[in-house]
Amino acid sequence: MESNILYLYAGIGSMVLLIVSGIILHKNGSPYNKIATALHKLFALAVIGFTILFVRTSFSFELLSMKQIIALSISLVSIMILFISGALLSVGRQSGGMLILHRLFTAGIIAGMTWFIYSFL
Repeated sequence: MESNILYLYAGIGSMVLLIVSGIILHKNGSPYNKIATALHKLFALAVIGFTILFVRTSFSFELLSMKQIIALSISLVSIMILFISGALLSVGRQSGGMLILHRLFTAGIIAGMTWFIYSFL
């Protein structure tokens, strides 16, 4: 199997683990379990790492269409906002708005990456 397909599967698997660990964190509530929080953060880094590896081994940036660049941009903005809102949530700044923002941009990254991958089919 080619390495880029392995990166894709690893990224999808990491995303599933990331979402499951986020649901577990939410269900257990505050204060968040430190081990579960650390795993959630590691899964987030794994998703980013595998996504970067997949894109770098699969595509040339010059050959991407405008739709694909927009999809990657949506994903990048979503990642940045997720890291910021996740950091604020983990230090105890939990407001309903921050949690909604975190959920909204979780959907944003899933939509952006799905759109990006689907555009190649």
